[in-house]
Amino acid sequence: MTKKSFSGVVSSFKSDAIAACGETRKAVAIELFKSVILDTPVDEGRLRANWQATTDNPATGQLDIYDENGGGTVALAVKTVNQSNNDQVLYLVNNLPYALAIEYGHSDQAPKGMVRRNMVRISGLIKKAIRENKV
Repeated sequence: MTKKSFSGVVSSFKSDAIAACGETRKAVAIELFKSVILDTPVDEGRLRANWQATTDNPATGQLDIYDENGGGTVALAVKTVNQSNNDQVLYLVNNLPYALAIEYGHSDQAPKGMVRRNMVRISGLIKKAIRENKV
């Protein structure tokens, strides 16, 4: 049995910690994005379909698509998060003009909004992800 040098142990720990933090980052982002998308009220599905996940820069346009159940929108967000690098900023934006009004109570389906209520949950999501990934 060979012993690792102290610097080898530290290097191994560093690599493991970086990998675990990356997995935690992705798990939290996926859960947050999915929750925001699925908490978005649905009339025809355009508001839900316009949640756009991107890296490095937020999306600036609007999409002329509909996604009543949110499955396609969630799948695209998960793909974006999974393909991202640890040094990239993740964004989830909705550029429809009425998204802000819906967020601030103009819908009986989402009186506490979509983003705000899930941001409250973020601390719990982070703690859960840390426990699961043992960071």
